[in-house]
Parts: sequence; structure tokens; C-alpha cells
Amino acid sequence: MKEFDKAKQEYLNIKASDNLSKKVENNMKKVKVKNIIFRKSMGAVASFALVAIIALNSVPAFAQTMMKNPYLKNVVNVLTFGRFQFDSDEGYSADIKTAGVEGLENTELEELINKELSKNATTIKDKFIEDVVAFKTTYGNKNVNHGVVLDYDVKTNNNDYLSIDVILTTTDASAAEEHYFYTIDKKSEKIIVLEDVCNKDNAKKIILDEMKRRNQEENGAYFMPDDELAGFETTQALNNIEKFYINENGNVVICFNEGEIAANSMGSPEFEIK
Repeated sequence: MKEFDKAKQEYLNIKASDNLSKKVENNMKKVKVKNIIFRKSMGAVASFALVAIIALNSVPAFAQTMMKNPYLKNVVNVLTFGRFQFDSDEGYSADIKTAGVEGLENTELEELINKELSKNATTIKDKFIEDVVAFKTTYGNKNVNHGVVLDYDVKTNNNDYLSIDVILTTTDASAAEEHYFYTIDKKSEKIIVLEDVCNKDNAKKIILDEMKRRNQEENGAYFMPDDELAGFETTQALNNIEKFYINENGNVVICFNEGEIAANSMGSPEFEIK
């Protein structure tokens, strides 16, 4: 029990870097109904009915034991290292999972990735608590629909690549998603960026051609650069392509968040570069 308490406290004490905190906070602000920020003590949160659960599971310890098995030496897994759950009668909810990587031979890279994943989760948790305090200060006990979910999806985990999609869903008047991708080249044991595996100019042309084709089939759901209203945002998104993963076929898949190049109803568009 002492080891559990120690691990839990270490998890709660993690603080995000300024740059990461600002990046995540700015992205979350885009989908808020109102950006009302109040700095209050945690006593304000404790004053209303809630259920808060922090679960640090024992899977990582089990995985570390299994990795000692010589037959599993080269196995790389993505596991849930921590989870913060929050629910209340006033409509506030959170389910924040902290992903972690186990089994990389490059232990420094593994530690770097896990620290960033943990800081990201902690930043989102802290921002959620801050928002709850702000809403409670403004609206009292009125019902407010405000929720945050942080989850992850392992897109690829084969002999060559590990690609993880970390998904942030924020719910206010409506829901919105943000995606953060991590792709690791297992052979070189490094995190790769788009320039390592794809020519951006070539990818941009392929995406534009595919957007035109889809528009003919889907009644113009995609925003083209020459659109009067949304063209500027589309141009910006295409000029700053960075979100991607590598699929099981070894092809680059470039991704965009909701609303960047298409109507929100289209979700998060993806384009496979063959």
C-alpha cells in the first residue's frame, strides 16, 4: 500500500513544461463556450458533490516482468500508466488516461516519450479542474455540460513502426477532438517527423486532389483554398502539415483535426499517401 500511495503521489505531482501546457490549453480553449478563468483553491471543487477516482494500475509492473522473458525481448507495448476519473451531478465529467510505452531497447527514448505523455495528461487534468472551479464560481450549482476525455489508439505496432494516436475530446455545447501523434521507427529507435518519411509538397498535392475528388462525391464537405469563408484556414492547415501516422502497410497517413479542412460533421479527415 505504501508503494501505491507513493506512486499515486508522484503521478499527481508531475507538472507540465510551459510550452506543452500552453499548447494543450490553447487547443482546449478553441472548443469552450466561454473562456472564463478564475484562480481558486481546490476547496471550491471539494465543496460540491463529486466522485473522483485515481487509478494507477499494476499493468506496467507486470509488463516489466514479462519483458525479462527472452522470448518477449523485442515486444513493445503501449499501456495505460494512469487514469483520472471525475464525475458530478452538475454535469462535469473527465476520463483522462495516461498512455505509456514499454519494451523499447532505447530506454532514454522510452523515458522521454513517457514523460511527455504523462505531462500532457497532467496538463489536461489540471486545466479541467481549473475550468470546473471557474464554472462553479460563475454558475453555482446549475447544470453545466462540460467534459474531457483523453484516450489513445495504437494505429500500428509491427516490426518497423509504432504509431500512437492520443485523442483529446472536449465537450461543452458540442464535442470536438484534437489528435496528437507519436511515431517511432523501431529500427533506428527514434521518433520520426513527417519530413523523415514524406515530401510535404508532394503530400499537399495528393491531399488537394483527393479533397477535390471527395467533394464531388460528398457535396462539397471539404473546404478548398479558394473558398471565400474557409479557404484561409485550409491553406494554413495544408502549409503546416505535421500530424501523421504510419499504417500497417507502411504508408504515411496524414491527419487533420475537426474543422481544419472540412465541416465538423466530417470528423477528423485522413489521407493515405501511397
